Amino acid sequence: MSAAFSRQLGAQPGIQLNPVLDNTDGFAPDTSDQVFGTVMRSTRGRIDKPFYVDSGTVSAKLGAGESMRVTPLNEAYVHVVEALNNGATQAAIQRLVPSTAVLQMMIAVTGPVGSGAVLVATIAAGAVTGATITSGGEDYPEDVTIQIGGPGAGAVLRATVTAGVITAVAFVAGGTGYATVPPLTVVGGTTTTYSVSDTEPDGFLFSIKHLECYNDGVSISYHADALSDANGNPIANQTITFRLLDPAGVNIFGDISASLDPNAVDDYNNSLYLPDVAAALTDALEITVGADATVTPDSDAYGRDDNGLDKWSTSPVLDYFSEGGFGYEVSDYTTAVNALQFTELEYGYIASCGSQAVALLSQLSSLAYNVNKCFKLDVSGTLTPAAAIAFVAQLSLVGTKDYYCHVYWSPIKSDDPTGINGKSVFGTSTFNIARACARNAQTDANGFAPKNYPIAGKAWPLNRTGMSQIYTPSTNELSDLATAKINPVLYKKYNGGGLYVFTDSLTSATTTVSFKKLISVAEMSSSIDDNVVMAGNEFIQLPMEICIKKTGDYLKTLFEGAQTAKWIVPSASMNGAAFQYSVTPSAIKPADNMIIQYSLRYDGVARQITVTQTISK
Repeated sequence: MSAAFSRQLGAQPGIQLNPVLDNTDGFAPDTSDQVFGTVMRSTRGRIDKPFYVDSGTVSAKLGAGESMRVTPLNEAYVHVVEALNNGATQAAIQRLVPSTAVLQMMIAVTGPVGSGAVLVATIAAGAVTGATITSGGEDYPEDVTIQIGGPGAGAVLRATVTAGVITAVAFVAGGTGYATVPPLTVVGGTTTTYSVSDTEPDGFLFSIKHLECYNDGVSISYHADALSDANGNPIANQTITFRLLDPAGVNIFGDISASLDPNAVDDYNNSLYLPDVAAALTDALEITVGADATVTPDSDAYGRDDNGLDKWSTSPVLDYFSEGGFGYEVSDYTTAVNALQFTELEYGYIASCGSQAVALLSQLSSLAYNVNKCFKLDVSGTLTPAAAIAFVAQLSLVGTKDYYCHVYWSPIKSDDPTGINGKSVFGTSTFNIARACARNAQTDANGFAPKNYPIAGKAWPLNRTGMSQIYTPSTNELSDLATAKINPVLYKKYNGGGLYVFTDSLTSATTTVSFKKLISVAEMSSSIDDNVVMAGNEFIQLPMEICIKKTGDYLKTLFEGAQTAKWIVPSASMNGAAFQYSVTPSAIKPADNMIIQYSLRYDGVARQITVTQTISK
């Protein structure tokens, strides 16, 4: 035998070698707090589930963006692009479409090309001398073949095709043995036609369902290399190279080389069948191959042309997806928000991306509570402070979810960061998320980001061009905005010059004295809770005593790290400690219920400063 041990001994003598035990595994901080999730309208993107975009893929995956004159919903594209260029590493996008959206298959069908030609041969002394054109037919390619029947052999005629019609027949060779006039058949080869439908027709080659749903359509293109039999004669080929192209000719998934034979395998005995190869590459393509599908030598996709270039059959741009307009029902918002809630994709923030749809904002605020993430939203900067307060009031952010919701009002006109629109008033909440993502990338030795520093003030200015403030609130209006927990973005003067900045950092919590009103505390506390829950997922289903021990050790390390990072500070109410915790079995259900409790004293934010000068004699 090849080994002097057994992995599992039975009753026999010997040495059992157990697998290596790995005690080096542990908790590693993720980067989800550098990613935001949103529900938005776009011209490209999956409609069945969320997907990631980054600064390098945003245009390809979401489309080029459209003017806000088409629909105000297009402001979301501006938000996403700006955020990805200012600190956010990725965005988890759930595309918003109405229930009337329609996604169809793209179908390729092969068949003979050209029809209707009628040629009559002329003979003399047993040889073919030419042909008379009774009908020139239509839709023939330039390289048609004239097949000459028997009796007799060796005759060759060549057709001239003009605009798809046979206009002349040239004599090449007369052959011998033609005692009677032989029949002439015009063979125009095989071409591929393309259509969009819900069902495949008989004899189709393959069908494609593209789940990334391009409003501007895509093209299908495929090619098969030439094959020969033992005698050098061309034979059909079931192996093709497939491409899906956007309207600009960009190859979306790269070349996919695979077989139309469901039993085909590669050198490693892995399936080489086109649907299987495509599925291994991406889940955005669903491909079905027709029965006995093959590419014949007379196909427009077979071999090479007269110039030695590969012949590709390429469809026109196919309009296979209809967005269905901009008329959204509450159920459409619910579908999109639920998809973002139950996705496997990770994200640390939720962005409204400028939406002013009350039904969507309300559902996103509930999502924030359900997934324990901060939700940042805009109230239009075109509104007066009073109108902004009234708008936020109808969102019903009070209650358990208010702590997670952070509202921004930015009466600032600027150039469009994407260049699609002219000067306009754009929301700034997603930019705030982007700067938070950039901050969160700067972790200490224990993996803690400086989340105790809110994205507000001089350190985090807007960097747009052509900015001008269109409304300057009074002192009373600023007080009213703060009371309503709305954070203004305004021009502020500093030593060295003025900047447009986030002037406040309040959550929507209705309290006036609690730490829950501070965005920094909301971010830190939700991060702590997420870490504790993830630890619970690691330790659950362990014996109770072991689970208590491991959880206690983890909490001690976590809270000490938070104190080192200055997230939490000593508290007089906890006898000078920054944290307290307990991990115990439940008194009511001690067999299977473990109780974790912890108290933390977060550091606050100096958002109000009172200055008094006394002149003494």
